Amino acid sequence: MVPAYRTTFQMPTITLHLRSMLSQHNNLWANWVAWKQKGLRTHPFLQQQKESKLFKISEEEFVKWICIAFAYLVLIMVLLMTLPGKANSHEITSQEEFECLAKNIYFEARGEEILGQYAVGLVTLNRVESDRFPDTVCGVVKQAKYWNNNPIRNKCHFSWYCDGKSDEPKDIVAWTKAKSIAEMLLLFHVEDFTNGATHYHAPYVSPSWSKDKKVAAIIGGHIFYD
Repeated sequence: MVPAYRTTFQMPTITLHLRSMLSQHNNLWANWVAWKQKGLRTHPFLQQQKESKLFKISEEEFVKWICIAFAYLVLIMVLLMTLPGKANSHEITSQEEFECLAKNIYFEARGEEILGQYAVGLVTLNRVESDRFPDTVCGVVKQAKYWNNNPIRNKCHFSWYCDGKSDEPKDIVAWTKAKSIAEMLLLFHVEDFTNGATHYHAPYVSPSWSKDKKVAAIIGGHIFYD
């Protein structure tokens, strides 16, 4: 009597198994030969399985990879916009140059929005790069008609420098912001959205020089000219 845990194989059953195994072996061998003759490096069945697994990802994984790619894209854009180095080909040279730029931003545009303050700083640096103006920040800011080494009142390119008032900032918050903008302009590359402007004025005045110049941009409370 055969124990219950054993399986009884009869001869016809074994024969069927052998025939089935032989048939499968022949099919596999035929496929293998055909695969080699076609010069394939991977068996078609394996390649199909590989491709199906390659593109079968869950919705959560898809969203995760999209978010990662977007984060990297934003990081690259930020790095490209804030590459360390020159701002309009001008490097910070001294603390005095830094303070001259910060004061020009403060006195000329402290009541402007952030873009308006950056625009005044950019105009200052554009003048430094122009052959028509002094080649230093302080030289540009303090450009005026002088008498006995003193600027003549109301004869300065930037009116605040010779308007007879104190040149010491009083608004601490606005002064801190002006210094931050000056630092950004001198230490990093900032796109010149004034389109190379070297002049500007408020809309309520009409200086004589504006008739011969082309408007480059209108930003905040100023009209900019190239």
